[in-house]
Amino acid sequence: EESINVYPNPSTGIVNIDLKGAMTQNATLEVFNAMGQKVLSQIYTDAVGKFEIDLSGNAKGVYNIKLIVDGQVVSKLIVLQ
Repeated sequence: EESINVYPNPSTGIVNIDLKGAMTQNATLEVFNAMGQKVLSQIYTDAVGKFEIDLSGNAKGVYNIKLIVDGQVVSKLIVLQ
């Protein structure tokens, strides 16, 4: 989990997810709001270790970012303000 960095946090909408330079074949990204509703789902193939997502269309609040990278699940919280 320490090998994944989500920034800036808090954010105004554009969120960077850095796998600290790791290369992976497959990554699934899911974002859930505070009510547990999925607001974003993306699948990356041949990922290079860094993603940018745009959450600016979502309400302010706390979101759970769930990353599944090569079978490993990591969750991080992000605050939209």
